[in-house]
Amino acid sequence: MYSWCDFTWNPIRGKCPHACVYCFMKDRDVGPLRLDEKALADSLGSGRTIFVGSSTDMWADAVRGDRIWQVLNKCRHYDGNKYIFQTKNPSRLFKSCSQNGGSRPAETPGFKAKWASITGKL
Repeated sequence: MYSWCDFTWNPIRGKCPHACVYCFMKDRDVGPLRLDEKALADSLGSGRTIFVGSSTDMWADAVRGDRIWQVLNKCRHYDGNKYIFQTKNPSRLFKSCSQNGGSRPAETPGFKAKWASITGKL
């Protein structure tokens, strides 16, 4: 779908609470926000660039914190990849990291993966 990543991975699924007018997902019937256990069981491989959460904002206030950490722990298990997160709530991403000893995702102890955050409001 995107030339700058190997694939998208959406372990958090459902109706994004932001309802952005420009979003390709806004008119799809995707159900409530939830953790997709099947996606969480996916093998993420190694040496890949993975866009996590292309269909909803996993850092939205409506997503439970324990669900976010289940996703991040899965990424930690496959630490040979680069993970790209898209969010309109970067403060929650950084807060989550600072609560675990780092000020940015790349500085968070135990996270050997390369991390990036795409943020912005249009």
